[in-house]
Amino acid sequence: MATLKNTLDQLSADTTPVPPMSFGHLWLGNIVKAYGGKTDTLYLRGEVLDYELIQPGLLQLSVEAAWCEPSEWRAFMQGRMPKTDFYWMSEEPGMCVYQKHDDIRNPHFHDNYILEIYGCGIEHRGHYITFEEAAKDVKEILKLPRTPKTMKSAKKALGQFQSQHEDLSYCFEKYVRV
Repeated sequence: MATLKNTLDQLSADTTPVPPMSFGHLWLGNIVKAYGGKTDTLYLRGEVLDYELIQPGLLQLSVEAAWCEPSEWRAFMQGRMPKTDFYWMSEEPGMCVYQKHDDIRNPHFHDNYILEIYGCGIEHRGHYITFEEAAKDVKEILKLPRTPKTMKSAKKALGQFQSQHEDLSYCFEKYVRV
């Protein structure tokens, strides 16, 4: 784990100018290259935005990628570090894809729901462990008389609110464990 952190530290310290319209020094391809891989054989659309050594043996990465979790990059890295567990959470709002992968017996990612509402003077982004927590925020934000009891009823209320406020956009989804 320290090896990957050291690699990320070295790439972060690079002061070479990054060409316009390209990923930065922490592009997934640069990490593959550092581990002796070839970038033309893997789908590497993304980069590490942030990383932190939480505790010995637990390196947390925040990776921005297009359309889904960067599975080819992860598979490559798992091949290079077979004794390392890889847990990940992936969000692709434009495609309504919200996934997580961690140890189900000892979960690393506790959030199960995401609620985003933007427009009409509302700026809200929340992650929730339970549906009830998220539904309470739906009630408060939309000023509903009752808290929605199901995901279907919450989405219906959000849809109705959106139809009355054309500048409003929302996303309310449950993370899928894969």
